Amino acid sequence: MKFRKIDFLFALAFLAFAGMAAYSPSIPMETIAVESETGNGLSYEYAPVTGVIAKPYTKDTITNAANDTLSLNYILASPYQYSYQIRLTNISGTRSIKFYLEQISATGSTRWMKVDSAITSGSTINDYLMKGANTWGNKHRIIVDGAGTQSTAYQVDAWLKKSN
Repeated sequence: MKFRKIDFLFALAFLAFAGMAAYSPSIPMETIAVESETGNGLSYEYAPVTGVIAKPYTKDTITNAANDTLSLNYILASPYQYSYQIRLTNISGTRSIKFYLEQISATGSTRWMKVDSAITSGSTINDYLMKGANTWGNKHRIIVDGAGTQSTAYQVDAWLKKSN
């Protein structure tokens, strides 16, 4: 059998078409609206079909005994592996911050449960990691709990991957 240029071009065109069909520039999601406990409508999205969530939170600063809440506005309908990376920069004082990962088991529930934590009190380490093999919660949030007299900048990045 002799190789012809037309065979090569046909094979090349087929591979190009197959590659374009496999690539999807948008990740399909479904958005639902739920009511918060205060009655304000919040928007949550089901986790992407690909099963991977990557969310960088905006860098922020916590001062003294202030608190902050970072929400992951996705409905996690399947078990997920999680990894939350935390980077700290001490601005002044003695750093004293606790990070708590909390999950909730149902969309309409208000009962948050602690799943993991990173405690930075008095430490000079700037990078922390909260990670786990599976989390079964429907939603996640990070509670940033400051204490003492300090000012610290923090950056949190979330990376979740569907387990099954």
